[in-house]
Amino acid sequence: MQGSKIFWAALFLVILAQGQVLVGEKVNIVCPETAGAISKVAAQELAVHLKLLLDPNQVAITASAAEQKYNFYVGTEPANSPLQRPPVPEEAFYLIAKDGTWFWGEDSLPATYQKKKTIDQRSLSSRGCRTGTLFAVYDFLDKQLGIRWISPGDEGIVLTQESMPELKEGFYSWNPGQLKQRFLRCGMPRWTEYQKTMNNYPAPLLWSEAELESKASDAFAWLKRHKMGNSFYFGYGHAFTNWWKLYGKEHPEYFAMQNDGVRRPEHAPDRCKLCVSNPAVTKQIVENWLKGNPRAKVINVCENDSGGYCRCPECLALDVPTPGEEFDHHLTDRYVWFANSVLREASKHDPEVLVSMYAYSCYSAPPRREKVMDRVIIGFVPSGSPEEVAQQYEAWQKAGVKQIFYRPNSFHLNTGLPMGFEEQLYEYFQVGMKYGIMGTDYDTLHHYWPATGLADYVVARLHTRPEMTFEQLEDEYCSAWGAAAPQAKAYWRYWRNNVYYKRVIPNIAAIRERGRYGNFRRGLMWDIDKYYLLEDFDKTDAILAQADKSALTARQLQRLEALQLANQHARLMFLALTAKDGDRLPRGRDLLNFRIKHRDDLQFSWTSLMYRERDFGDVANVMLAWDMRDYQEIEPTPLYWQFKMDPEDKGLLETENWPAKSWSAIRKDWPMRLRTDRCWESQMPENVPEETKAEIKAVLENYDGIAFYATALQIPESWKGKEIFLRFGAVDESAWVYVNGKLAGEHIYKNPDDWILPFEIPITDQIDWQSKRQTVVVRVRDTAGAGGIWKAVHLGRK
Repeated sequence: MQGSKIFWAALFLVILAQGQVLVGEKVNIVCPETAGAISKVAAQELAVHLKLLLDPNQVAITASAAEQKYNFYVGTEPANSPLQRPPVPEEAFYLIAKDGTWFWGEDSLPATYQKKKTIDQRSLSSRGCRTGTLFAVYDFLDKQLGIRWISPGDEGIVLTQESMPELKEGFYSWNPGQLKQRFLRCGMPRWTEYQKTMNNYPAPLLWSEAELESKASDAFAWLKRHKMGNSFYFGYGHAFTNWWKLYGKEHPEYFAMQNDGVRRPEHAPDRCKLCVSNPAVTKQIVENWLKGNPRAKVINVCENDSGGYCRCPECLALDVPTPGEEFDHHLTDRYVWFANSVLREASKHDPEVLVSMYAYSCYSAPPRREKVMDRVIIGFVPSGSPEEVAQQYEAWQKAGVKQIFYRPNSFHLNTGLPMGFEEQLYEYFQVGMKYGIMGTDYDTLHHYWPATGLADYVVARLHTRPEMTFEQLEDEYCSAWGAAAPQAKAYWRYWRNNVYYKRVIPNIAAIRERGRYGNFRRGLMWDIDKYYLLEDFDKTDAILAQADKSALTARQLQRLEALQLANQHARLMFLALTAKDGDRLPRGRDLLNFRIKHRDDLQFSWTSLMYRERDFGDVANVMLAWDMRDYQEIEPTPLYWQFKMDPEDKGLLETENWPAKSWSAIRKDWPMRLRTDRCWESQMPENVPEETKAEIKAVLENYDGIAFYATALQIPESWKGKEIFLRFGAVDESAWVYVNGKLAGEHIYKNPDDWILPFEIPITDQIDWQSKRQTVVVRVRDTAGAGGIWKAVHLGRK
């Protein structure tokens, strides 16, 4: 740990400097047929960018040097190289001379890629790929040609010069310096994963396989252009996701004891927790490590995600709680003890082995008793303000930490609206650098480039230019708008100063509480009208309208218009997020139609955005709009329905037959009413005696089992002869729907997403047109967690 002394991540040296080199109009990129896969990618990248500054027809890639052309040699160290030592991992070099420029570096591929003649950008970004030659090209493009990359793809390439400049003769190098790992997770899934995740999403917004691979390639290339990579892998990530499957039956003693005294996962099996005080767990981890071929340099003991920590007496004895502190508020000491224990055992076999653990969740704060052993690597997932995080770094150092890397979840604040958090992300990064972080792992890019691209750029650029001030980075980014740079800067600053700093940051605790389990993004989207105002969009529209379009190049005009279009999207998204009752469907339709119309006009991952919106309860009503697209007419059903719990599951018995009850009998026998837009655990019952409300609410908060909902609907006479449906936004978990005492349909929980997916039940055959009122009864079965009809129910006709 270097304390306050900063070793910058990017080391840029000019060892020799002589005169200027005039390249000329014709250039040749020399990449021999025997060149490695990394050199071939580097040659292609060099060609892509040189063609923007020269006549594309005069830029060629060949296997050998060409006469009467200026030659760029990729992957070849010159015979007169001044380098007199082996390169360090990932180190990059280039030599500019009058007779050519040479690029080379420390390249390494995992065994799985070594036999490939070509390699794609996704593979190049995998751990174990070291791409010094490629970094040499990127360093040259950045520092010699002044090229910037503000977003993925061709539209994100920014030229600061209109033609090929003269080159500065000399020998240059770059190495990773302090940051042995520079990692910004791409957030682009593979096709098979994408297909599974995007089930039931609006088809016009989905990417084809070719589109996904193209966008993924652009995104991974953007990350490489900012020199993301690693010269040392810290060996981390939730380490025990398969342990319950492997050892649950034979070794239940390996796992956390829950409140009921049973050793089991509290949540899904892949989120099981260990009994870290058990010496057998340590021995099993070391035994597994010893079987590795090759044996890992780092043993990963990062605990799984979610709750359910061990409550056995031995684990509790490892904790150091303060008086009155809740059980899972501070568990750091047990996990530091655990990491130290594994290190001691493994050191018997390898005195140089390392162990990695997370400082995360209820074990992110420094330990109160334990000291961290020298060869324990901490993956720090901080929370709090930059000032508070600095104090945490300092306290971890006092606890003995010598090796720490920064593993933030900062990008998960992103809602898809303009956020204004870019300066704070800058401050967090600089705090880490000050306290000697040895690497980063940011989770994860969201690809909302017109909304939060400045933040993405600032974080990426800092990895190679940490000496730059925030203002310099802001100016560099906004310069891509040319003469409209002042308006672009004012636009980003409006959201930063007037929304994020003035409204969001002072209320961050309330937002996290609203989002439950500390989920900031969910809390912000649920209460967006408390922190964003409609007038914000009027004011930012006015800022962008001040730009002089006549002074812009075609590409600069395109960027300005994209920013204006993105602000229109943000306005529609805000209106959809804040829509109430009858306005939800039309607002959702407006937003969905806009996204479909401008699908390819904005650099947005629409599926990523809709995934978050749906996960938080279809908060922007886009899934509602898509699911209702085939309906000619729709009507909302009452928000409150009659409700009755059935813990004995007797409602379908012949002697009871609750679905066949008349509406008047239901109102008499089931006086309680609940909302149908939230689960029964999270609401106050209506139409019950005031003195019993709190008691009933407490029962609902912990109720798993059977319950019945009921309402009465009036169906328009004009719908007679049409197909009529009840559309449920979501039911947790299974539902049986009865109309006028007859079973109309069911939705059974089988797949993991069934509890959040909408479904429709045809009710045409059950309608009694002789009656003015149709009685609807829904039987719900919930086995765990939240339960009930928790997204709005609509009546529709096709």
